[in-house]
Amino acid sequence: MSMLGIIFFGLTDYITALFPVLFGVVLVASANLSIKKPEKNALAMHIAVLTSVLCLILGISSALFGTWTTVTSLIEQLMMSGIALVHLTLCVDSFYYGRSQSPGDPQVCGVNTDIVDDNVNSPVPASVVALTFDQ
Repeated sequence: MSMLGIIFFGLTDYITALFPVLFGVVLVASANLSIKKPEKNALAMHIAVLTSVLCLILGISSALFGTWTTVTSLIEQLMMSGIALVHLTLCVDSFYYGRSQSPGDPQVCGVNTDIVDDNVNSPVPASVVALTFDQ
């Protein structure tokens, strides 16, 4: 999202083209919160979902109601909405993947806690961690 704003600002020199950067910063901040404080993972996920919903609503509403000034602005709004829609879909899928299988089980947010608990303080970057989707 941040890259979208920076690229369109470079193309147009309009300061309003940087608007998606705001959403990108919030998404990165929520990801950092989740990584730094795993006990706040649910809060970080809710912040990320709310950010995507707001981004999607603002992008689509400005595209539909014609609040854009140039065709380039319209393209940026539609691309921002598309990125937000993909992110929102992945968030919802992650929620359904990690929900508890029975009423007594805790929700694990798609992470196998037996494996992860041993590696919480691992110096490996979070981008290296991979999740498997076993049946």
